[in-house]
Amino acid sequence: MPITTQFKKITKSKAFYAIAGAGNYVMDLARNPRRYRSAATTRITEFYDDLANRGRNVVGKVSRDAAREFEDVSRSAAPLAGEAPGKEPTRARRTASKV
Repeated sequence: MPITTQFKKITKSKAFYAIAGAGNYVMDLARNPRRYRSAATTRITEFYDDLANRGRNVVGKVSRDAAREFEDVSRSAAPLAGEAPGKEPTRARRTASKV
């Protein structure tokens, strides 16, 4: 296979154009750093804000679900032996053992 055929095969590939485009992009960045920096900063800030909002929504949902589950368990729990219904159960105090 002649070298010209191999060269034509390489230059018609998408990877070749992607590499050439990446080189051009880097050179453009070197010439105009402020233009790309401000655009990148804006995109990163928007992405960060979006992640924070998603996180708030997830934590809120999980917290609400856990609170509902806790309420359900509390309602269905039988009172402790010797406790009057409707009265808060007393908790035993734990004392630290002396070493």
